[in-house]
Amino acid sequence: MDSRGAPLELGQLVFELRPENYQSETMRRMVRHDINAHRSDSLRVNVYSREKRVRLLINGKVIGEKDVNPDNFTASFWVAYEPGELKAEVIGKVKNGKPTSISFHTAKAPAALQIQPLRPSITSSHHDLAYIYIDVVDEDDNLCPTAELPLKVETSGTRHIVTCGTAHPSDMKSFRSLTPRSFRGKAVIIIQPQDETGEVIIKVTSPNLKSAEYKLSITK
Repeated sequence: MDSRGAPLELGQLVFELRPENYQSETMRRMVRHDINAHRSDSLRVNVYSREKRVRLLINGKVIGEKDVNPDNFTASFWVAYEPGELKAEVIGKVKNGKPTSISFHTAKAPAALQIQPLRPSITSSHHDLAYIYIDVVDEDDNLCPTAELPLKVETSGTRHIVTCGTAHPSDMKSFRSLTPRSFRGKAVIIIQPQDETGEVIIKVTSPNLKSAEYKLSITK
């Protein structure tokens, strides 16, 4: 299973990095990471696959190859951190002339905000909810998971109730607030419609970052 509970297919890979100054997304997309000047000479990298053997590379240099444990589908590597690209490849499995692989890329400084709706539209029923994620990204759209920055959320349009917040364990000011601070580069907006169809326009801003805007469709 991947981090969201989806079943693994043959040849698929997923990363887990320790300590937790890295952030992973679903394995079906490019996986990014961020160190933000933190250094580690003993970083554990877990590579998950149903294939028998995998290879780990940093900036194109092979760090090592290991057999995947058939009991937990895991191969663990210990590496020293270097900025750039961290890549895992399946040995012996080729797709479009290249080994099956996924990569992490070091994030740069925060540059922009992105809005990622869980669903592009919701019904007008007040029993429905829209979950809309805010990401702090760098100039290459890499998530910046150590970013804790002030956000301002503004909405308009069809009648609705809105709140937002983060999972920060010690930042109660960001709970149910329209001016939260991002936590691990993220925040979430929750919108409840009020039995009217139309659009809700969402705008998110933060000082010195490119703002983001999204139109949520409210249907019958």
